[in-house]
Amino acid sequence: MTPGTALEGQYVNGAWFKVTSGAYAGRYVSADLLHPTSVMADANGQIPSADLCEVPSWMNTAWAPKTPRTLQCNALAGLLEMNKAFKAKFGYSLVLDEGYRDLQTQNMYAKVCGFPRAAKPGTSNHGYGRAMDLLGNTSALAEGRGASPFKFGTAADRWLSNNGKAYGWDRPEHLDKNGTNPEYWHDNWIG
Repeated sequence: MTPGTALEGQYVNGAWFKVTSGAYAGRYVSADLLHPTSVMADANGQIPSADLCEVPSWMNTAWAPKTPRTLQCNALAGLLEMNKAFKAKFGYSLVLDEGYRDLQTQNMYAKVCGFPRAAKPGTSNHGYGRAMDLLGNTSALAEGRGASPFKFGTAADRWLSNNGKAYGWDRPEHLDKNGTNPEYWHDNWIG
């Protein structure tokens, strides 16, 4: 299936999309690979800025405070609602290292980090504005915070694991502590 292929169907449990017509009828596609738009032709890492919403600057990390972070608008709405509950519990806000990644940034990460640390360019959930990276250790240390408060097993991590889905956010199993590519900082928008 080539990027930009229009599909008709329905979401199944938020994680999968069942195609109901056309050449791919009856097949399932990971919802993480889909980007619903008015034209259904946006490609990973090439989402028009009009289809994205800017994360409030108070959620950005200090390592690049002038670099706007963006997400799909419905994903941002879920994040802001989740942040209200998180802040009520912990007294501080969620901090974003990254959200949407354009194709140029994905290529840079692939070159610098390699696979599996970086997804193959054009396949990252970040390329649809449907993924966020919370404050990681490198950023936390650079900001003088010590270790990230979101590391596996922390109170913040447990809260996010237990409550994130209620706000449309979840860390995929393969990125969980015992997964094949653990990333405590990464969550996907599941709607």
